[in-house]
Amino acid sequence: MDTFYQTKPKELSTEFTRYLVENPDFAEAIPEGAQVVLLDQRDPAYSRQVMRYVA
Repeated sequence: MDTFYQTKPKELSTEFTRYLVENPDFAEAIPEGAQVVLLDQRDPAYSRQVMRYVA
């Protein structure tokens, strides 16, 4: 896996966490124990790769 795809999950996680902090109602709507999969609609290759691991 190249360096770009090693750092991408960290960046997506940071952005997601920021969104949750700014939108607590959204955070509360996520069921306890849910698995959140962070995909990037602008990078279909990355999203396909991630989905292989969670499918």
